[in-house]
This record gives sequence, C-alpha cells and structure tokens, in this order.
Amino acid sequence: MPVADEVHRLQKGKSADARFFQGFCEEGHYGGRSKPTDTRQGIYAVSASGRFLASVNTRDARQMRRMLEEALERFEALPVAAREASAEQLAEIGQVRRAEDAYPEDGLVLRVVTKDLEGSVATEAWHKSARNLDWAWFRASEARTFLPPKVEGPGQVHRVPEALVQRLARFHFVDNVRGQTSPFAAPDVQRAELTAHVEASDDAGVDLRFTGETLAFAGGDAARRRDPWVRGVELTLRGHARWDHGQKRFTYFEVVATGRRWGRTQYNAREPLPTEGMLESEGIAVLLEIVPAREDPRVAPAHFWGYGW
Repeated sequence: MPVADEVHRLQKGKSADARFFQGFCEEGHYGGRSKPTDTRQGIYAVSASGRFLASVNTRDARQMRRMLEEALERFEALPVAAREASAEQLAEIGQVRRAEDAYPEDGLVLRVVTKDLEGSVATEAWHKSARNLDWAWFRASEARTFLPPKVEGPGQVHRVPEALVQRLARFHFVDNVRGQTSPFAAPDVQRAELTAHVEASDDAGVDLRFTGETLAFAGGDAARRRDPWVRGVELTLRGHARWDHGQKRFTYFEVVATGRRWGRTQYNAREPLPTEGMLESEGIAVLLEIVPAREDPRVAPAHFWGYGW
C-alpha cells in the first residue's frame, strides 16, 4: 500500500504515526546522518508492523525498482506475524489527529500548480518540464467572502478580504517549481489584492471575474527575517468563477497568476543570483483551479501549519 507524508513532522513529532516512522527510518539510507542536514526524506518499504525492508532517495526509476525488489525479497522471508500490525499499534495510530481532519468539506478546495514560463534558465533536462502541485483550502465561510456580501448585479465590484489573498501570497504563490521551498512571513507580503467583478447574476448563481496583484519579498535583513534567503515572487492575477446559490458553493473557480520570481531557498533547486538585488528574475506561473468532487484528494496544503486553523 503506497502512502505519502511530510517527513519533517514524522521525524520530529511525538504522535503515534511519527514514532512509527522513527522506529525504522534510522535503518534507512540516511540513518545516523546529521550533516549536511538531519532529514530522513526518502522512499521506505516497511511491513505493516514497522519492520524495515529497504529504502532509497531518488528520482531514478531503475534505482527505485531495485529497492522494491530487495524489499519484496525481505518481506517474503518474514514470518507472517512480523508482517502484520498489532491491534495495539492500530488502535494507537487510529487516534492520531492530522491536518487532513480539517479538510473543508463544504468549503473551497483548489489545486495549485506552479511552473516556469518559457525562457527560464534550465541547467538540467528535467528543469524544462518541472512543475509542482499543492492544495489551497478555504472554509465555507471564507469561500463565501470571494463574493460581495449582497450581490446586486453585473458591474458590482468587491474586494476579496486581504487575509485570504495573504494566505495565497504567503503559502501558495511561492517558488516550489523545482523543489521544496519556504513560505513567506506576514511582513514579507508587500501587496495582496484580489477584486471580484460581478459579470452575471440570477436566481441560480453568480458569475465572477477576478483581477489582482501580489508581491512578496524576503531575505536580506538577518535581524528581521527568519532565514537568510533572498527571494521574491510578483504576480498578476486573472480568473473566473461560478457560485451556485442552491449548493452554496463554487462550482467553477479558476485563477491564473503570472509574473516573475527571483532568488532561491535551500532546497528549491535554483541557482544563486549573480547579484544581490532583485533585477535578475525569471517568469513563473501559478494555476488555481477547483478540485472536482470525484477526485477529493484530501491532501493538506504544504504549509497548512501557517493557516492558523
């Protein structure tokens, strides 16, 4: 059974699922390592009881196959009792509260896809097709505020609450195209504006058009910033949405954000800037689109911890 989770929480946490991971990760490829970092990131094969079988950290399919073949041989050699989780393990893990438990069932869930625009520097072949995936969550009460409190008809203009746009600018409009990256802190956000224009309205629902801009810049001031990485993202937002009165939710929502990014973070696979300023920049695009109910991924946003829910 394949599963995926956030390694930092697992390797540092105290919950039952974190302790389960800590019980086998030290036998893997990064076991005992403290430099350059203490991460235990990777792909692990273990039995349901937590018995380590094999592991690797790679994007190479051939290495992955060899690891799985090795794990399968070791699994088949295990006694049946060593393969299965105990009733006590299952009961303890079943009580763990996770971010997915806050999934906004009746709210707005958006798929967030980031990619480079044409012309960005690619030092490796995979850079040209690189993109990353995240999820943005809004509770039902928050989703409703993308519309005017009282819809009056075409031509009406409504400023989306800044707190919601700040959430996008801090946690989702980030340069994670090629790898993991840090979110922006609240003081980093210089601009976060999104305006909803009512284009049509009837008894069934409301059609909206969105325009907006965001700008976030971090780094360069060690006394005020929490990390040394100089970076920024500046975007222009355009989109459309459809609100259904009967369902009390959006049935269509798509926003495209395009602009520029500069700088780097420790793990996002960007080259250092040739200068310390913000003149050297490249194009970046972010797509926000509603997730169809049939998909229902229930994957928590990468920086969900910053939502304050």
